[in-house]
Amino acid sequence: MDSDELREVAGGITEWARRVRELRSEEGYQIQTHNDRGDLRPGQYILEDPKPVPAFERTISKDNSPDTFSGKR
Repeated sequence: MDSDELREVAGGITEWARRVRELRSEEGYQIQTHNDRGDLRPGQYILEDPKPVPAFERTISKDNSPDTFSGKR
């Protein structure tokens, strides 16, 4: 799928590229680009598997909060 098709499938939203990154990093979808596969051109994408893999949660634990690094508790 190329970027024009992806934009159309996404309903014409202007931030479709950001959504692709979110689907990869936050939802665990294995979406490949030309950076991942040599057979893809820039602007082409492949969904390797329709089933997402578990994604890591992007939160800050209490131990890694800004107060921990500033010496406050």
